[in-house]
Amino acid sequence: MNNPYDQHRLAKLKHRSIVRYVWVLITRFPAFIIWQLSRLIPAELGRRLGKRFDFLLVPFRSLIDLAMFWLTTRAWKHLAFAAPMILLLMWIFSTLFLANGMSEKDFYKPYRKSMMTALQTGNNKKADFMAGKLLAVNAYQRDEQMLFAAMIAANEMGNIPRRDMLRQLLTTELDSARTHLWSATALLSDRSRGRGNVPRAIEHIKKAITLSDNADEIKRMKMQLVNVYYRADRPTAALEILNELGVTDYRMGVLRGSIYLRNNEKLNAREAALNTLASLDTDDVNKEDYLKVNLDALSILSDAGGKLSLIEKKISELISLMEKKLALNPDDADLKPIMAQSYLLLGRTLFQQDGSVEYVRTLDAFDKALGVAEVLPAQIGQFILFVGSMPESRVRQALIQGKGVATGHILLGLNAWRKGKSDVADFHFRLATAHQPNSLRVLEYVALNYTRKPVQGNFKMSLSRDPSWRQAIALLDIAAKIDEVPLGSNLKFQCLVLAEKQRWAEIIVKLEKHIDKISGSYRVEFLSILVRAYGELGDLEKAREINQILQEQVNGL
Repeated sequence: MNNPYDQHRLAKLKHRSIVRYVWVLITRFPAFIIWQLSRLIPAELGRRLGKRFDFLLVPFRSLIDLAMFWLTTRAWKHLAFAAPMILLLMWIFSTLFLANGMSEKDFYKPYRKSMMTALQTGNNKKADFMAGKLLAVNAYQRDEQMLFAAMIAANEMGNIPRRDMLRQLLTTELDSARTHLWSATALLSDRSRGRGNVPRAIEHIKKAITLSDNADEIKRMKMQLVNVYYRADRPTAALEILNELGVTDYRMGVLRGSIYLRNNEKLNAREAALNTLASLDTDDVNKEDYLKVNLDALSILSDAGGKLSLIEKKISELISLMEKKLALNPDDADLKPIMAQSYLLLGRTLFQQDGSVEYVRTLDAFDKALGVAEVLPAQIGQFILFVGSMPESRVRQALIQGKGVATGHILLGLNAWRKGKSDVADFHFRLATAHQPNSLRVLEYVALNYTRKPVQGNFKMSLSRDPSWRQAIALLDIAAKIDEVPLGSNLKFQCLVLAEKQRWAEIIVKLEKHIDKISGSYRVEFLSILVRAYGELGDLEKAREINQILQEQVNGL
């Protein structure tokens, strides 16, 4: 037997074809091992075995030769064109192989990550879609974090059946603390279902408290419970939890005073307000909530019958501080509402002191409030009713001095209207608007507040026998004739007044008369009101028809 790796023969082969050379090296290795072993056998015996072995190798050699012939005759350059397909097939088969070896949870992990990322980036549609895929996977049907995220995505996309299904699962079977909190918040924000939601919200918060083992988290949830009890007119329950917490922060002083006031414990309310004011160091004037806490404490003190001269002094100091801040930063949007509320409180305090000088300053304070912030016409509307008994002579005295011009003309206009002098009322309302464009927004809230409580403070709208809501509508009709009043806003308040008295048929008549002239957000709002009005009257077919138009309008916006 000769050496299979004879260098002379291999050199020639290497020169002719490198592929064939490599192939020969590989395939001849077994023969090389045998040749090495044969050298250990005696020569004569080796020759005899070699002959028999060569005979046995004939088929193997023939097979090798066939393979070599096939390899050396291939057009290997064409392989380059097939390489992408070969690689693709290799990837597919390897993926399938690996997938068979992966768990269900690991396989769908990219879906979960994609859903979470989509939710964080505000892509609620994608998040809701991916959630639909994951909810069918057994491995993720108890994943609290994923299920909570899926619930949020469903809520944002209006997928109510899925949202409610997930909320039920998370709050019953899985007892998720944060889902209980989310449910409480959702119930409290759902105004359409009224106070019936409050007891359920309270139970959700209580359950979340029992499920948590984080002290800071429990404290926050108990404070939320205090606020809910306060909103639900359960001041005693709110005070019990507040005392249990033992919070002495000055912010809590305001809350404590508000609770006492709600419970008609005016003496305790005054004490809480005074303690809060005393705890506010003047060095803290630059703190974010210094001004707001001051204002809230002074408001509590005023409502609890505190000393008027003290309130006036404190609120004047607060206004002076804010005027300095606004002088440095006239565009401070956060400061303006607090400034306006401070002027309102000052005006109310001055009016209660019952003096000619105070009357003039009262109107001036209300005017300043109206000029500082556009967000407060509702509150000013309430105060207009409060000071409605102010003698006309005092109002005219203020106007002569150039003080409280807008508020003064509003009061004179309302007094004229009360006496049935519509033209005079219109004249004064126009003068008020010329001085302060927000004046007519105040009239809208005056009408609405009067509907809810026909007599507020010292003011009666009219001496006629017409019900309060009809007088309110008539007042809004006068305001609507003034050019500066937007149709949408005026019509909205007319609907609110009629809704307070369940006058659904009249709402439908008014809206269908004007709705074609309305566009944008007001149109959406009026379509919603029409849906409810037809529903309240039992015309469900018409309600569904209007609701279809509403959905098209919303999608268009």
